[in-house]
Amino acid sequence: MTTSLHDHFRWIPDPRTGNNKKHNLLEVIILSVLAVVCGAESWYEMEELARKKKTF
Repeated sequence: MTTSLHDHFRWIPDPRTGNNKKHNLLEVIILSVLAVVCGAESWYEMEELARKKKTF
């Protein structure tokens, strides 16, 4: 599924190389935006939200 967030951030180049690409950059960016909208104020809180909403 493609959302407007996907369309908005798709142009950002991924500077990571090799084994540094464990997760899709676009998904990390979108998760970060959604976590902040949901009230996350730290990287730990973003990770916690991502783990709780893994199936989403």
